[in-house]
Amino acid sequence: MPTIKDDNTFGLVKGDILDVIGNVFTSDDDDAFDVADEFRDSETIRNTDLIAVPWTYRCYHTGDFQGLFPTWRELTIEGVTVIDTRGAAPMLRRYIDWLGVLTQLGVDVSLRLPVTEEEYNRENDS
Repeated sequence: MPTIKDDNTFGLVKGDILDVIGNVFTSDDDDAFDVADEFRDSETIRNTDLIAVPWTYRCYHTGDFQGLFPTWRELTIEGVTVIDTRGAAPMLRRYIDWLGVLTQLGVDVSLRLPVTEEEYNRENDS
């Protein structure tokens, strides 16, 4: 069973992230992608079938992202990749802190609970 300290596991996660976002968020630094030190040698975030790999990626915004032209800003993207080893080949599920990315890019995000038109009218009629 692979663990976080296995080069194959680390390489698998790194390759996945770079394949998915590496054309929009780039870095020339070989050490730009890293697993958090406190988890690198730990087996506390795994069971027999699943491995959770928390990671950071230090990069620059060099491509179009959600309609935002490249800003060339330096970013630290954080996320967690869960590796499911139950099948014939490992399956990866990545969770990326996109709100953190948007904040670093200077995008102002206002969050509110969605309401239907009926709920909105009912609240304003009272």
